[in-house]
Amino acid sequence: IVLRLQNSLAFGSGLHPATILSLRLLERHVQPNLDTLDLGSGSGILSVAMAKLGAKVLAIDNDPIAVAATQDAVVRNLVSQQVIVKEASLGSASQLGHWMGGDSIESVPAIASYAQFDLIVANIFARVHIFLADEFYKALRSTATHAGILITAGYTNDHAENVSSA
Repeated sequence: IVLRLQNSLAFGSGLHPATILSLRLLERHVQPNLDTLDLGSGSGILSVAMAKLGAKVLAIDNDPIAVAATQDAVVRNLVSQQVIVKEASLGSASQLGHWMGGDSIESVPAIASYAQFDLIVANIFARVHIFLADEFYKALRSTATHAGILITAGYTNDHAENVSSA
């Protein structure tokens, strides 16, 4: 997959091991027409990759700089028909505040609580994964022929057990 990204202040250059691992897992699991969520879209690299693999993507981030970077990546990679980009959060994640620290950002809306996805990718901090464990479960669509897929990344090995047990 060829991805075109503009340098920006948004998280996700494509060189970080967590991003590389996420891309490899997306190549393995994304199929055409899957409904997918990129939670914490950052630079948009994972959103664009899923779209280029044929998925329908909702890309959300609580950082306006990241939202702008994702929108730029979507346009730059000609996948606007497949990707919706929003400044939003999943469930009550905005209570955690901006990823760089700070107070809650209640002005950032949560996506609809009934929204369901075949695959969710979240390359974000461990504390957010843990906080959203129940929200991930609710948002993953499972059917008789497909179990929802959750790809988590963005945390170090010392947090892996806490994330997986959440």
